[in-house]
Amino acid sequence: MLKMIAAAAGLLMIAVFFVGVDLDHREHETKITAFIKQTPSPQVMFRNPFACGECDVEIFEMGAAERIDEMRKFCSARFGLHNLRACHAIFAERQRQVRSQMQSLAAIDIVAESFINSANIENGSNLVALPVNRKVALTECAVPLKATWRNDADNIRRVNIHCNDAGKPGSLPWDISLPVKGNVGAPER
Repeated sequence: MLKMIAAAAGLLMIAVFFVGVDLDHREHETKITAFIKQTPSPQVMFRNPFACGECDVEIFEMGAAERIDEMRKFCSARFGLHNLRACHAIFAERQRQVRSQMQSLAAIDIVAESFINSANIENGSNLVALPVNRKVALTECAVPLKATWRNDADNIRRVNIHCNDAGKPGSLPWDISLPVKGNVGAPER
């Protein structure tokens, strides 16, 4: 019995040193996330010092100097990062993604459908583009979307929808490929 208690105590100590809990206080709730510590420590609960409920992540240079030690401990344990700027950038990027306007997936489907319909009329084919996966998140395009044909590595025809200008500083052009079903009489372009 004593050996069982000692083994359980040993497992508990291992869990304390290698498993942490991230407390992210929101306006109306507290989000609790367990994680494997990148730097073992006896501390189990870590309050996310970068998140402040529903407010924005503060600019790094304007951060409170008294919280730097708390930030270092959190970044080291949670991400294995000792560079506070890199750790801050993780949360600033998440916030930017949440705040930025997202491209309507229905608009992408419409551009693909219009492109396919034109190809069907030109070639007498019967192609259909499958809809965009609803988990996709793309920055809203500032210019009209364009569609072209593309072959993937298996030489299977796809419709490629392009955005050449997302219209925001730091936003990159993007494209998304949609699989096509039906007979394959589509033209080379």
